[in-house]
Amino acid sequence: MAQKICKHQKRESIAFSCKSLILQEGLSGLTISSLAKEANIGKGTIYEYFENKEDIVLELANILHKEYLDEVYKLAPKKNSIEDKIKVLILTSYEEKFIEYRKIFKELIGVSYYKTNCAFMLFQNQWYKQNYQFLYKYIQKAIKNKEIKENSTIFIDSILSTFVGYFILSFSKSDLQKSINSIDSYINNLFLMLRV
Repeated sequence: MAQKICKHQKRESIAFSCKSLILQEGLSGLTISSLAKEANIGKGTIYEYFENKEDIVLELANILHKEYLDEVYKLAPKKNSIEDKIKVLILTSYEEKFIEYRKIFKELIGVSYYKTNCAFMLFQNQWYKQNYQFLYKYIQKAIKNKEIKENSTIFIDSILSTFVGYFILSFSKSDLQKSINSIDSYINNLFLMLRV
């Protein structure tokens, strides 16, 4: 008797098998036919698991985002200072192994600007909440340990906005290292002001 594969696993498998095509073509260049061909399945099978091509891209984005967050949560506790923990959150995305994550996330940011009220916005909201929770956790701990000022959590939104801003700008700059250095300097200077 054939083993049943749960729908979630099959969705992940299909999306992951389309990764190269998605990264190569971007959302605008994709068709269900090309995605089905890339996944080596029929168009009908695609529609059994996904509503449309955007749904496949979102599934891949969720897979890559989970890999990214797993790495961040593995590395952050090993850092001593609050600055270094926050740098892990922001700068890990600039590592070579997360270039695919960055490309997919860039695509989603672009789409959400002209397609409001869609699943891409839900992904960004989820991204925001997960990163907010990370920052809140470590900033609260630093406040409790009297490393930084009591009201430092008010800067979480500005840190996240800076994260996204530098992320978007990094694609227009020819020197990625300059973006990394700017982020490093921003975090250092912000927490210099917040230190008790």
